[in-house]
Amino acid sequence: ADYFLSIHINSATDSSVRGVEVWQYSNKNDKLNKFSNGLCEDVANIFNARNRGVKQSQKLSVLKNTNMPAALIEVDFISNVNAERDLNVSSNIKAVALVIRDNLIDLFGLEAVASDVLYKVCIGAFKDKNNAINQVKLAKDKGFIDTYIIQNS
Repeated sequence: ADYFLSIHINSATDSSVRGVEVWQYSNKNDKLNKFSNGLCEDVANIFNARNRGVKQSQKLSVLKNTNMPAALIEVDFISNVNAERDLNVSSNIKAVALVIRDNLIDLFGLEAVASDVLYKVCIGAFKDKNNAINQVKLAKDKGFIDTYIIQNS
């Protein structure tokens, strides 16, 4: 691998603390510095939290014992009740993942590929599980190999 990224959620004894920070072993890699600064800013914007900045530490094992440029992001503070709430929202988790993806694309000088639209097709709803199983079998026999059953409670 060319780079290493470790994703964490921070905690503090002071429950009022919020914010996003990125840790690096050193600041000698300009590409990593740009990546870390962008990542920190973009994730902080998702949560409307303080950008605590990029920091250096030679003590963090995950950074110290990695043989490549490495960063560790602390995505807000779980010890803060508002941050904890925000961290449990699935759209926020997806937004963090997309921001990480976008910053990695920039780091490696790649171009984002537009995702294709995906349409889902439902071909039945059954109270009897055996009827659902039979419908899946019929669909698979016709070549729809990705057919599956979802049980709604």
